[in-house]
Amino acid sequence: MRTAWEDGRIEGVTMLKGKITISRPSGSGANYIQIEIKDYASGISFLQARIGYADFAQTLTGLGYMPCKFELTADNVGLVAERKKEAVLMKNSNVTNRLAEARYEIGQYEVDGWRGRVKDALNSYNIIKRYEHYTSYSVSFIRYVEADSETDNPD
Repeated sequence: MRTAWEDGRIEGVTMLKGKITISRPSGSGANYIQIEIKDYASGISFLQARIGYADFAQTLTGLGYMPCKFELTADNVGLVAERKKEAVLMKNSNVTNRLAEARYEIGQYEVDGWRGRVKDALNSYNIIKRYEHYTSYSVSFIRYVEADSETDNPD
């Protein structure tokens, strides 16, 4: 899949718009602060960092470069997410591998960079209409395209 990244930087872009959140997860022994950064254009949370309470406090009071753990997902950052729904027909049968059938049927619609959400064709809440031999499902599709100048990444 195509990405906007080239040599570690997004071609032609110096600063991107985004959102940041700092949270304190609770439960299951979560003893860290989580910092998440989301790309405005694609809606992708591309950076999630975790830092212990004491190290976070040190950082807030001016001590830099404290240790943390982070996950970076750079694919499609800086691109714009386009979404659509399509009616996908699935055979009414007792297929043992419904997942494989759904992947095949949705794959027929995956052109020009569109990717379908396979689970939509397995969920009865997404049924549009039942026919004698087929059922029509509403399936969500997404693709990422170049930003349209300032329209998709405003100040």
